[in-house]
Amino acid sequence: MGKKAWIILWVTGVILATSITSFAKESLKPTEGNFIQAKAGKEFAIILESNVTTGYRWQLASSIDRDFLMVVGLRYVAPKTKAVGVGGWEEWTFKTVKPGKVSITFNYARSWEKNKAPAKTRTFVVVIK
Repeated sequence: MGKKAWIILWVTGVILATSITSFAKESLKPTEGNFIQAKAGKEFAIILESNVTTGYRWQLASSIDRDFLMVVGLRYVAPKTKAVGVGGWEEWTFKTVKPGKVSITFNYARSWEKNKAPAKTRTFVVVIK
């Protein structure tokens, strides 16, 4: 499959995902700081500002240690405004497995730009008790 076909497939997926999750929570705010405390066996979310209309999405920079943490959900939450080009949020939900400490690094990049540095990088340290 060529590059153009992949881009069309990706854009179609984004449109579908956006239409499915086109609601926004009033209280949705980006995750501040880089330190998160969570209890073992519980879920928590990391919320990152995002604008899928630019082609950028948050991606895990590397795999996470599944002995401590699992990704259980990812959704894009569009803003309430109908203005064109306004960004929303990506809400990444994780479930903790057992006590410990783990890092999660996200890159804000376009999936088809493999040899280009990410536009942004965010790292979170999660302490599980």
